Amino acid sequence: MFYPTLFIYPWAILRFYFNPITSFYIWYGIVTFFTYAISYLCMFSFSKSRIRSIIFSFIYVLAPYRLYLGGFVFGEFTAVTFIPIAFLGFYEIVCRDSKRWYVLSIGMSLLILSHVLSVLLTVEVFTFLFIILIFTRRLTFLQIKAFAFSAILTLVLSLPVLVSFATDFIGHNIYSAYKGIGILIDGNTMIQDSLSNTAGSDIGLLLLATVFVGWAKTKKGTIERYSYWMGLLLIIISTSIFPWEMISKSFLGTVQLPWRYLSYAILFLGIIASNIILAIYNSWNTKGSFVWFSLLIAIIGMYSYFGSISGTVEKIKNYDESMVLKPAVQGNIVKEIPQPVQLNVKNYKYQFGYKAAYGETDYYTKKAQDNSAYTESIINNTIIINSKKSKAVPIAGPNYLTFNLSLDRESKVDLPVVVYEHTYVYINHKKVSFSQSKRGTVQLKIDKGKNVVTVGYAPSKLYFYALFISLGSWFTLAATLIFKKMKFNTAKKDSGL
Repeated sequence: MFYPTLFIYPWAILRFYFNPITSFYIWYGIVTFFTYAISYLCMFSFSKSRIRSIIFSFIYVLAPYRLYLGGFVFGEFTAVTFIPIAFLGFYEIVCRDSKRWYVLSIGMSLLILSHVLSVLLTVEVFTFLFIILIFTRRLTFLQIKAFAFSAILTLVLSLPVLVSFATDFIGHNIYSAYKGIGILIDGNTMIQDSLSNTAGSDIGLLLLATVFVGWAKTKKGTIERYSYWMGLLLIIISTSIFPWEMISKSFLGTVQLPWRYLSYAILFLGIIASNIILAIYNSWNTKGSFVWFSLLIAIIGMYSYFGSISGTVEKIKNYDESMVLKPAVQGNIVKEIPQPVQLNVKNYKYQFGYKAAYGETDYYTKKAQDNSAYTESIINNTIIINSKKSKAVPIAGPNYLTFNLSLDRESKVDLPVVVYEHTYVYINHKKVSFSQSKRGTVQLKIDKGKNVVTVGYAPSKLYFYALFISLGSWFTLAATLIFKKMKFNTAKKDSGL
């Protein structure tokens, strides 16, 4: 309900045609392709250099931290695809053409539709840059107006997500992810992991080298020099070098894992690394150098990719009886899924019989999460009938759960389903009212006999209005940009350029 799922739908659609494992790899490939394409186009818009754009896209896509995200954190993994658009939009307003403020809106909206926490991190970086701009140079009225227009368009383009938060989250005592720093990595670990160039919370060998030579290879007052400082600062923030203990309980602690700032460090350091490698390319200055250099970059990139994921490949390439996920033992306690495990076509569904290792109770209500006994009872599908506890076996459907109950008398039933603002309940296909139990779950009286109880969630009408407005706005924006591009090409052709 509160996790944006738009970019997970292609994976779900693929499932209609392929087995779940193949579907995942196809989806992973699609996301990777679009990350290549978007990072290439953003760099080309920034630098007008094809070769630099190719270099940057390989660096950005094959960065070890991004590869790590692709195996664990799918929301953040998709968000990384759109970060370059957001920063290109910020650059356009501040440094080039404030009339292109819509680029920032597109980038921020796509981030909101993929991973809300990445939006917070992006806003933090933008706020830092904005403060620097205020003290180092004067922002014009046109630039301030451009930021305002961009913010308004962002709200419109991402309206469904924002409406859901406004109607169902804000003011409803719902816990999001915990606030506080969970795991910190020290600087030495960052350097060692980067030297090994393996997928994880590091920047990789190439960008580590850029940290050491970037200062000498950039000129004072250039975007590249500013990018170097930002990349270096974000690496420091990503580790225990930064005093996280002092501010872990502030709003900055919402990041939970400081290495999430590495996505932004990779972006800034990639700008410098691509420029350094471009200078090397330009020094060749030989016929056919573009083709050969592009081929060399591709070969090095693929070698780097397979080297980075070698650890993961080792775990999954051969069948290992000790790692293959077994069916969860049926009982009153739902156990946490073991890690790591091997999934295949046959055992893929077994994972849904376990408790998630992380985030199982994210976005539970305050009632459901404040008492650990209540929380565990919900996770364990404990149904309470007339104060007696038993194990429920719900049948899952799209946005609803169905319970088949057989009662020997009229009973007060407490179902293991957390109540939200737009929760609904049907008994034998008739909508009924209900109350909230002391553990924050659906509670109601049910008549004697066999009953089919369906508990689900339906968005508010306002959500569907917001969806209509948002889709219309995306269509209008796309049509406008296409029309402007066609008009520009026609004018260019007529002028003989």
